[in-house]
Amino acid sequence: MSLAPGHRLGPYEIKGELGRGGMGEVYRARDTRLGREVAIKILPAAFAADSESIRRFEKEAHAVASLSHPNIVTLLDVGEEQGVRYAVAELVAGETLRTRMAGGALSPREAAEIAAQIAEGLAAAHEKGVVHRDVKPENVVITPSGFARILDFGLAKRSAPAIGATPEDEATSSALMTEPGVVAGTVGYMSPEQIRGAAVDGRSDVFSLGVVLWEMLTGRRPFRGESHVETMNAILKEEPPPDPSVAALPPELDRILRRCLEKRRENRYHSAADLAHDLKALVSTPTTAVRAMPPAPRAGFRGSWIAVAIVLFGAALVGTFLLMRPARPTGGGLPRTMAVLPFRAIGTEGSAEHFGLGLADSLIGRLAAVRELTVRPTSAVARYETVPADAAAAGRELGVDAVLEGTYQKLGGVTRVSVQMTDVGRAAILWSDRIELPEGRLFELQDEISNRIVEKLQVKLAPEEKRLLEGSQPVPDLAMEEYLSARALLREVSNATPQRRVEIVNAFDRILANQPDFARALGARAYAKAWLAFVVPSRENHEAALWDAERALSLDPELAEPRVARASLAWSSLGGWDVVTAVRELTSAIARAPNLEIAHLDLARIYIHSGWSKEVSREIGTALRLHPSGEAQRMAASATTWLEGAATGLPEMRRLSPEMQRSWAARWQFLWARAVVEDPARTLPDAEALLREAPRSEPAFAAVLAILRARIGQPTADLERQIAEADRRLGHFHHVLHFLADVRAIQGDAAGSVELLREASKTGLPCGLCFDMDPMLASIRGSKEYAALKKEIEQRTAGYRAALKGVL
Repeated sequence: MSLAPGHRLGPYEIKGELGRGGMGEVYRARDTRLGREVAIKILPAAFAADSESIRRFEKEAHAVASLSHPNIVTLLDVGEEQGVRYAVAELVAGETLRTRMAGGALSPREAAEIAAQIAEGLAAAHEKGVVHRDVKPENVVITPSGFARILDFGLAKRSAPAIGATPEDEATSSALMTEPGVVAGTVGYMSPEQIRGAAVDGRSDVFSLGVVLWEMLTGRRPFRGESHVETMNAILKEEPPPDPSVAALPPELDRILRRCLEKRRENRYHSAADLAHDLKALVSTPTTAVRAMPPAPRAGFRGSWIAVAIVLFGAALVGTFLLMRPARPTGGGLPRTMAVLPFRAIGTEGSAEHFGLGLADSLIGRLAAVRELTVRPTSAVARYETVPADAAAAGRELGVDAVLEGTYQKLGGVTRVSVQMTDVGRAAILWSDRIELPEGRLFELQDEISNRIVEKLQVKLAPEEKRLLEGSQPVPDLAMEEYLSARALLREVSNATPQRRVEIVNAFDRILANQPDFARALGARAYAKAWLAFVVPSRENHEAALWDAERALSLDPELAEPRVARASLAWSSLGGWDVVTAVRELTSAIARAPNLEIAHLDLARIYIHSGWSKEVSREIGTALRLHPSGEAQRMAASATTWLEGAATGLPEMRRLSPEMQRSWAARWQFLWARAVVEDPARTLPDAEALLREAPRSEPAFAAVLAILRARIGQPTADLERQIAEADRRLGHFHHVLHFLADVRAIQGDAAGSVELLREASKTGLPCGLCFDMDPMLASIRGSKEYAALKKEIEQRTAGYRAALKGVL
C-alpha cells in the first residue's frame, strides 16, 4: 500500500515516502504531539494477513528497541492503526558512508575512526544478542556532529534470550532457530559463513566491517567478480588482490584489516569490542602514522536527511529474519574478557565489612593496567556481593569469557585465599589455586593473584605493565583490610549525595590517621574528596583533595586514581575549568590503566561539555565495552540529549533503568529534556514535585521549572530568587545558567539570554553544539549577539585543541 501525504497513523502525520523494500515501506512523518519529524516503517498490505510476517516485523522492532548506544539509531514507538502495523524511528541529519566515500578513499585516520565507532555500535548490539548481518556503507550514516550511526537492522535477529527476558520472549526465540542454507545479506559484504548459509555470530559482522574498512581505505571492495556468483566465490576462496593503498598502510592498521578478513572466523577478532579497542588504540596513540597522514580529498558534506527508520527496513535482497547464536564469541584461545566476583568469607569473624568486594575491586584496579585484558569494573560485579551466583551464569550475565571467584579464611595467623577461574562458554574450571600469606603480608595478596591470572592466561606484558603489577607498598594487615573495605565504597561516589560522599571520605580518614603515607589510600581519598569538592565547593575541600593527590603521587608516581582526582579538581569552578590540564591528567591516568572506567567516563564528561562529539563517542564506547550496562549508558543518553537534541535523547533516557533515572544528575537532565520537548502542562506537575523533594541548595530543578512556567506565560521571579541564593561554584551551575538562558529566550530577551550563555560557556560549558541543538534557543540563534558568542566559543575551543595537539 502507499500512504498519501496527510494520512494519519495514530499521532503521526505522513509527509512523504522515503523508500520501500521486501518487508516494509518507509515514510517521513510528523509527530503531532511533540512537533518533530520522524520516520515510519509500515508492514505492506500484502503481508498484513500473514502471521509469520507480522511476527517477523514485531521481532525486528524488538531487536532494535533493545539497543541503546550512541552509534546505533533509536526506535521511538510501535503501533497499529486500522490494521496497519508500523514502527517509528528518528530522522538523522547526515550523509551515508557511501556518500562520504563518493569523492574517493578516506585517509587512514578517518577510516580507522569511523570503523572504530561502527565496531563500538556492533559490540553493543552483540552484547544484546543481536547480529546485524548487513554491514555496508549504505547502512552507516555520519551525523553533522561526527557520530557514525548504524542503520538497517532489517536482517538482524536476537541470538538468545536477553538477560531478564520474559518466558514469552524465550518461547518466541526458541521457535525461530536458524534455517540452514538461507543466504541473507549484501553479496559484496557477506562473510564466508553467510554465503555458505551457516549459522553466524558477531564475527560475521567483524568480517563485513573489514570489507567496509578496506573500501574506505582504497575506494574498492576487496572481493569483486563479474557476477554475484563470482564475488561469492572470491569471498570463499580468494585473498584480496594487491593494492597500493593497502601496501602503504601503517603495519598495525594493515594487521587489523587482515585479521578482520580471515576466512576462518576463529582466526578473526574474538569480538567487535576487541576490534574497536585496537582501532581506538591505534588512532589515539600520538606517534602513530595513522594520525600523521593527511586526510585524502573527498566530496563535501551534503547535509541530507537520512531516515533512520531504514534501520527497520527489511532488506530488499532477502525478506527473511534468522535467529542467531549468542553474540558472545566462543572461538579458540584463552579468555581475554573477564569478571572478578566479590570474594566470600569462610568462617572468618572480625573481617572488615565489604572486604570481599574490596579485594575484587583492588584486583580489578590492578588488572586495568593490562591492555590485553578487558575486565568488568567493580560497578558491574558489586551486585554479586549480596546475591551470590554460579560463576558461569554470572559470566553470561556480564558477557565475559571467564570469571574469577574466590574465598578467604583466617587460620592461626595465616590468611588463606582460594581462587578459581571458570570458562563461561564451557562452564568448566580453567584453573584453580591457593595462596597462603602469613600475618603481616596481606598487602601482597592483590599482587599474587594478579600475577597468577596473567601467568595462567599467558598474557604478554609490556615492561611498564610488569612494573605496575609488582611490589605493593607494605602496610599492616588491619590497614589493608580497612582499605579494601573502604575501596568497595568508591563505586558510589560519582552519583552519591553530598552526605554519602562525606561518609566515604571518612572511611579513608580512619585508615590514614594510622598510616599517613599509605599511597593507595591517599589516592582513593583524593578521588572521593574531589567529587565532594565538586558538589560542596570550598577552598578547604579543594585544597585537601589536591594535597592528597600530590602526596599519593609523590609516594607512588604510577598510581592512576590521584591523576583522575587532579583532573576533577582542575575541571571545576575552583580549578578555573582548566580543560587542558584535566584532559592531560586523565590521558596520563589511562596510559597507566587503559581499562580504568572512571577515567574514560570523566573524559567523556569533559568532552560532552565541550561539544567534542568524536571524542565523546570514543570514550563512551570504551566505557561501554568495559561495562555495557553501567554508568556509560546514562552518559550516552546524556551525550545524545546535549549534542543531538533533547528530542533525540529523550527516548534514550526513558530506556535507562529506574535506578539510573533516579541518580541525581539523570533526574534534572531528564526533566530538562521533557521540559523543552513535551507539552509544558504535562511536565509541570512532575517538575513541581521534584522541586519540593530537592534540597534548597540544588538549583537545577528550580531552573527547569522556570522554563516550564515561561513556556505557559507564568511568572518566574520567585524561582530566580531561589536560584540566586545557590552557590554559583557548584560543579553543574553552568547548566543552571543555560536553563535560565532558555527562560530569557522564551521571554524574548535575546541579549539577556546570550549573556547567560556566555557566563555558562566561561564556567565549564563552552558547548556551542549544545546551544545550537536546544529548541528553546531557536528564537535567538539569528541574533548578532548569538553569532558573537559562537565565535568566542570557537576561538576558546581552538585554543584548547591546539594546546592538546598530540593528546586528543
